[in-house]
Amino acid sequence: MRPGHGAHLEAHQIPDSHRPNHAGTAQHRAHRAAARGQPVRGADFASEALPIHRFLPPIEPPNIFAIGRNYREHAAETGAQVPEKPLIFMKATTAIIGHDDTIVLPAAAPNEVDFEAELAVIIGRRARNVGEKEALDYVLGYTAANDVSARDCQRGDKQWSRAKGFDTFCPLGPWLVTADELNPDALSIRSRLNGRVMQDANTRDMLHSCRSSSATSRSSSRCCQARSS
Repeated sequence: MRPGHGAHLEAHQIPDSHRPNHAGTAQHRAHRAAARGQPVRGADFASEALPIHRFLPPIEPPNIFAIGRNYREHAAETGAQVPEKPLIFMKATTAIIGHDDTIVLPAAAPNEVDFEAELAVIIGRRARNVGEKEALDYVLGYTAANDVSARDCQRGDKQWSRAKGFDTFCPLGPWLVTADELNPDALSIRSRLNGRVMQDANTRDMLHSCRSSSATSRSSSRCCQARSS
């Protein structure tokens, strides 16, 4: 499975010269600061575009909160009950990989690994007990996410941490689009497998909007929040 083929999100492309090329460069330090919602100071970007050898994840979050069964149609397809309130779960940060990195089938559960294209909401600064009205004020931006799951573990376990937390089970990126560039509640979300469209949804069909579920899940710290189905 290749995460680069699993998620499509309409976004503005970041110029290649603004992408990190080495862990020790000023560009990388600026990239890390922006991903953490911190101001970028003293950045010295290259004057020429450099070749991209590998896409790093656009964010290194301390937490990943996700909202499950958030599309009525998807819940109906799986026979799952539609939750009245946002169904919150977490994915391990060790599951994060970059665009076009390889998803590794876990030895403990290799047979029913599935993918889901999602919108990831990047919380840019620390927050606690934020109301719904102010919730999006704390959003740095948005990126594409692939909520990879081991469905057999998801069915058998009491909770979803193992099923959704294996290494490489959270591809992100490649681009981070700032919050002022788009409306998170009117985005097309598609996944493709070998060129075939497997998902075709829109965030306006979510049971709980980005604003309402961001207020619900933003309890204590910065995070990357995936709007999962």
